[in-house]
Amino acid sequence: MVGTPDEFINYVVSHPIRYRLIADPGVGKTPTTAVMISEIVKAGCTRGNTGKGEKVPHTLVTVSYPGAVASLKDSNYPLEHFLKYGDTTAAIKSFDDCLDDGKFRLQNTQYAASFFQIWAWDELDNTLNSCSEPYKAGENLKKIFKQFGHNNIGWIVSGQSVMTKQIPGFTNDDRSLFTEIIIGISKIRHYLNTYGKGKNSESNLAKLTRNLDAIEEYIDQKNELVTDDTRLLRVALVVDSRSPKLYFLPNLDRVSFNYQEIEETKRLARLAKSPGTIGNGLESESSNPYTASNSQMVSLPPKTTIEGSSQSGTSPHCPHCGSTNLRVQNDDRYRCLDCKNRTVSNKIIWK
Repeated sequence: MVGTPDEFINYVVSHPIRYRLIADPGVGKTPTTAVMISEIVKAGCTRGNTGKGEKVPHTLVTVSYPGAVASLKDSNYPLEHFLKYGDTTAAIKSFDDCLDDGKFRLQNTQYAASFFQIWAWDELDNTLNSCSEPYKAGENLKKIFKQFGHNNIGWIVSGQSVMTKQIPGFTNDDRSLFTEIIIGISKIRHYLNTYGKGKNSESNLAKLTRNLDAIEEYIDQKNELVTDDTRLLRVALVVDSRSPKLYFLPNLDRVSFNYQEIEETKRLARLAKSPGTIGNGLESESSNPYTASNSQMVSLPPKTTIEGSSQSGTSPHCPHCGSTNLRVQNDDRYRCLDCKNRTVSNKIIWK
């Protein structure tokens, strides 16, 4: 009736990276995305984003979450290490940067063959709605999905609405651009009532409904005994071009990243683009040194995406307490000596 968490992971890492997560608030879209990315990075992505065949040597991950700066909920954002776009202005910019990345790959096929790029957009519908021209931005993003999928670009987006047409610029027909993952039994029922008849026979829909009815009481009983929210039993419906499938989801604490390897991959990607300014609208890879309060030198890109640009004459400030009393750690994170919080470099505020 329902696939196991391991079967869900096996599905995720062996199919094209073009997932759309749909769930109500608080159900675990972002932590599930983190689990998926953790497993995908370990397994490696495939050439042309086919889900099968030759593995691409390296995987890059870039995350956009417009609520990162303002949110009080996500003090331990599970994808913080990959977060590049942390407020609404930056998140909107991410669409242009993705387009630039795609254009660069078209002209530099050797780079594209070596580095698979995953773009993760948290709150995609809200981000698009914040654009000055939401539908134009949505149409442009749709072109990116259609044009660059086979250039080793994948995407994982998330939002709350079942209705694809609630994403500006998209129609219900554009659901084919995604493998949809609907989390939670109530959300799954809503999805089946809305879209079920378009892809399934009456008998298949009846089987799915019976399965949901049968496991709902089981899930409720099991979750009454769970004291750790990361281990709550959750179910998801995965909808691709074939028949829909039900899976139990992995525990939300099933996340493991090799940060040293991730940083080495980013270094190799910068090296592969060659030093100095490169074309196609991408930023220069030459780094400017900035100094933290302990006089250690660190290299940061010439632009930051949170709190504007880190230009000369600015200094790093802790985003938690505002202090400039920072120390750079061996993993390139900043440790605030006043409030003791540790922060990745792209969340440091420069002013």
